[in-house]
Amino acid sequence: MPPFALPRSLSGYRPQDAGILTHALIAMLVRELPRLTPVTLPERIHDLAGALVDGDNANRRRVLLSTAAGHAATYLRRLAPTGWSLLGCEFDTGNGRVDLAWQHLDGRVFFDEVKTVNRPVGVLTPSWVDQAARYARGGKGHFGADFAGVRLLPIGSLHCAALVRADGTFSRLSPTSADPLASAEAVHGSDQ
Repeated sequence: MPPFALPRSLSGYRPQDAGILTHALIAMLVRELPRLTPVTLPERIHDLAGALVDGDNANRRRVLLSTAAGHAATYLRRLAPTGWSLLGCEFDTGNGRVDLAWQHLDGRVFFDEVKTVNRPVGVLTPSWVDQAARYARGGKGHFGADFAGVRLLPIGSLHCAALVRADGTFSRLSPTSADPLASAEAVHGSDQ
């Protein structure tokens, strides 16, 4: 079962259903990830999503299932941090609920704000950065110097991924599972 309460219905009628389902799938599968293969991962995601999606409109259910399954697969294959423990999903920062919270054995913590947009974006919207900064202020207040920031991850436009700090400043990321906070400049040089 999901590590947090899901709404009574995930039918695809509400705009937030895709995000809620994506976060739930990630949280439910992250511990299984080491045992899943490139073949079994999408099968497992699809099975879980199918069990959670309901509603009376078959087209909305199919779109919701496909959208959330695709976003969860991208996150789990490319972004789920190895060597970090999931602190929570829909984690209460004190300044709102962030999608995912992670902690390393050395004490470092970061949050993920996963944007499940179905269209490519070229820039981070100010409302997204403001939201992530609000969560970062909560993280900084709770975890102090161990808090690294909020990874803002627009799935489908990961070239815009950024680490947002409590003061609202951000830097571009090129995150991987092995290095979830990898700077875009460190990976791509200073031409960014």
